[in-house]
Amino acid sequence: MANQKKADNEQKANSVLRPEYILLIAAVVYLLYTICTPVMRKRPRVTTVEPGEIVSNHYYTGIILRDEQIETAPRGGYPIYYLQEGKRAAVGNRIYALSATDVTPQLAGNLGGNAPLGADNIHEIKNRLSAYRKSYDRDQYAQNYTAENSIQSLLSSYASLSLLGNLDEEMKKQGIELTDVTSPLSGVVSFRLDNYSTVTEDNITAALFDQDTTSAAADSKKTFVNAGDPVYRIVPSEEWKVVFPLDKKESRENTKSLRVSFMGSNISLSGDYHEITGKDEDANQRYGVLTFQRYMIQFLEDRFVKFRIVEGRKDGLKIQKTALTKKTYYAIPLLYLTRGGANNGNVVHRLQMENGEEQAVDVPVTVVHRDDTYFYVSMDENASLKKGDWLINDARDQKVQVGDTGELPGVYSVTGGIAVFRKVEIIEENDEYAIVHRGISGSINPYDRILLNGSEGREGEMVY
Repeated sequence: MANQKKADNEQKANSVLRPEYILLIAAVVYLLYTICTPVMRKRPRVTTVEPGEIVSNHYYTGIILRDEQIETAPRGGYPIYYLQEGKRAAVGNRIYALSATDVTPQLAGNLGGNAPLGADNIHEIKNRLSAYRKSYDRDQYAQNYTAENSIQSLLSSYASLSLLGNLDEEMKKQGIELTDVTSPLSGVVSFRLDNYSTVTEDNITAALFDQDTTSAAADSKKTFVNAGDPVYRIVPSEEWKVVFPLDKKESRENTKSLRVSFMGSNISLSGDYHEITGKDEDANQRYGVLTFQRYMIQFLEDRFVKFRIVEGRKDGLKIQKTALTKKTYYAIPLLYLTRGGANNGNVVHRLQMENGEEQAVDVPVTVVHRDDTYFYVSMDENASLKKGDWLINDARDQKVQVGDTGELPGVYSVTGGIAVFRKVEIIEENDEYAIVHRGISGSINPYDRILLNGSEGREGEMVY
């Protein structure tokens, strides 16, 4: 009885460990693995290549320099202004008139009081308030006074201009004599005065940029002037400059132009660029100088301006730096690259044994990249060249063995769900983005899909 039970147990054990059962279990496990692995694996994120540019994360504060001529009062009196802030005057145009007495209250009463603001006036005030809000910096106290004076000056000019329709006739009725003051030259007129009109590139110092201790807030239109007092400035040229301090390690001496984006506005401009040394005690303190030929009027009321430098060019492609990676290629001296074959394509002369003799055989190669010294070819298993191959040049007097390598920057392009490495040539970069050349053979194009994280890429791997 005991022997029978032992035999049954052995039969059951043998039936459980039968080879076909083991193979079936292994097949099920493998099937589950192949099905579940792609589902459970985190899919790489994909992004789109777009034309664009990158902007520096660093804000600069610059001082605006213009060709400005300050005009003073020929005698004392109460000015009545004919021209609004930022308007252009020709030679001989009336800018303001001087009266021995303050006639503004009389004019307001006799000419109908305060006229309501028009839609254009309200729109201009809203624009100035919006620009102030966008550029607000709580550390720059002078900015608050500048904004307040700007609005007050604007309102004052509206009120004054509304009285001028019948001014000459009304003054004759009241027997009041006015002294007209006209423009000595053509240009844009501003009644906002500060202490910086005489600053030039030749006397730049770091102290000029201390807006807390220097009078950065400008005066608006004055209600009374003495003989010789400055009343307005006139700017005859559209050219203007922005001078800004550079960090000790920062230099763009070989740069001839820069494009900048101004804070608080939608204006981006390209300007000529050069660098100067200031008049500071520190002889190493350098300053960048940008020269512009447009938008002078838009910045007429500003003396200081904040901006960022726009790196990159419009003909570039903008990609996240996380997408950048590198791939290793065989690096072969250019001496060994030649043309040949039926299509006169790129070939190398590979040495190999035929009939017991060493022969040079033309082997077509796909050149991924070339520089001044090397050309680069793939190291993939199906590539035409392998490590250890010997190559000979056209003159048959020099040989090299394939084996040296070099890395090329690039991204993984996703085509048909498959990751394919594409080399790129970087123009400019910052902490987050890079601008790369477009139109390069074998590289990426606008609106291509690429892996957001290049380190996750594997050549030929299924992404989705």
